[in-house]
Amino acid sequence: SGPYVTVGATVINDYGNGQVNPGDSVSYGVYGKNLGNATAQGVWGRLSETDAYVTITRDSSWYGSIAQNDSALGSPAYKFRVANNCPNGYTLPFTLKFHDNRDTIWTAYPGVMVYAPVLVYQSVSVVGGNGNGLLDPGETANLVVTIKNDGGANAVSVTSTLMENSAYLTISDASGNYGTVTVGASASNAS
Repeated sequence: SGPYVTVGATVINDYGNGQVNPGDSVSYGVYGKNLGNATAQGVWGRLSETDAYVTITRDSSWYGSIAQNDSALGSPAYKFRVANNCPNGYTLPFTLKFHDNRDTIWTAYPGVMVYAPVLVYQSVSVVGGNGNGLLDPGETANLVVTIKNDGGANAVSVTSTLMENSAYLTISDASGNYGTVTVGASASNAS
């Protein structure tokens, strides 16, 4: 009996592609939904986390009074920043405590999914030399490396550096450029 406030719908604004990616600063609007049978008076929320992949930059939001079976969008929106090394498919875990003017606290555990590129090696081709597709002793050739994006976000401005650990090999141009590699697509370096 009485009011019972929990998380309703959420609104994510990453100021970019519409999905949360590593390195994003995110505005996180949360609707407080009153599932109880009385109005929740003077509701405010506090968002917290204990995860290394996220930092909250605005933790409080005001909801006011929420009638039974109604919802209200908190103002201002919560804000957080995602770590650059957050992996693809990771759910950022939050704790959101709704408080009212009677010192009642309702706790919810919303999560936000992070989408990141995941570049994987596909193949290499030897181009030039004597034309047999193999790198033979004394031969100069180009290596064309193909990669694929198996992640959940586009990889933008992808570059690579080829390295060797052999006294029998000299690399004259170690740089490879791929441009943007979209989700599920493959790309090869230009030369």
